[in-house]
Formats: sequence, structure tokens, C-alpha cells
Amino acid sequence: MHVERLTTLTALLADPSRLVTTVLEDWCGTAVRAEVRHRSEESLATSAAGFGTVVSAAFPPLAEVVGLLRLSDGAHLQLREVGLGAGGGDLVRAEAVVALDRVNTDEVAVLRTSDTPLGLALSAGGVRRRLAAAPELAQARGTVPETADAPVLVVTAVLCRESVPVALVRETFLRRTLG
Repeated sequence: MHVERLTTLTALLADPSRLVTTVLEDWCGTAVRAEVRHRSEESLATSAAGFGTVVSAAFPPLAEVVGLLRLSDGAHLQLREVGLGAGGGDLVRAEAVVALDRVNTDEVAVLRTSDTPLGLALSAGGVRRRLAAAPELAQARGTVPETADAPVLVVTAVLCRESVPVALVRETFLRRTLG
């Protein structure tokens, strides 16, 4: 049963018109809360030294982020780590790099001061998800761990406005997401 639910969730997340928060709310049948656990801002010129200390080792390396977001020197970035949950505990742990100079001032203010999920913060200006890589199953095919906090799926996606990338997110879905 869990493998089937994982397959269904993966298909829902591949839809570029759906944000993770809305997929989770539909999936769970309840509102999803977000908690920003880390937020920092850097320019691209200075972020190389500290990049790996802010995001996990599993996050794409800075050179790949620069390529996927088509960043140039001096780009103003926000690095975020967020937990998304419903009921008890996280469903998803997400890390993101946001190109702040590609979003409007109202969105920057929300990103700097609130726990609003990234996709929702950017949705008024129009944003679509594009998978940067095929979703990764955290376990061997056909198995799902029993521990609620164990990762089961990792999705890396670029959030775009039309064809302009504005953020790169890496979302780790935990076993409790499957019910």
C-alpha cells in the first residue's frame, strides 16, 4: 500500500502547475504549516565559501545551482531551510536557494519575515515547478521504511516565472507523508 501511495505522490509532484504545499494539503485533507528553520542572505560572489555550511551535503553543489538558476556574479540569494507539516511532525524538509533580485519587493519582504512556504510566497506573481532531476526514492524500489522520520522521496525542482528560474528547492518527503 505504501509503495502505491508513494507512486501516486510522485506523480502529483511532477505536475508543474501544482505547488508542494497545495499537493500536501490535498493529500492530507488539512492545512499545512510551515516553519522556517534557517534563513540567510548572501551575494553570489561571497556565498561560495559558506554555501556548503548552510545547505545539506545532499543539496546540489553551488556550481550546479548557478547553472540551474542561470545566476551571474553578484546575484542576491536567500538560503532557506523549512519544515512542512500537518498534525504531529514534519511531512517534508525542504532547502531552497532563492534569487531575490528576480522577485518583487513585497515577495522579498514575505520571504524575509514570515514562515510562508516559498511557493505560496511567490504564487501571486505566477510560479511553476520544473523538475531539475527525476525524483529519487530514498529506499530500494518496493520497500518503504517504517520509521516516521525516514526519508522516502527526494524531489529537486526549479521554480520559474515564465522561463526565468527564481528558486531551486530540494524537498525530502518523510515516511509519515504516506500515512
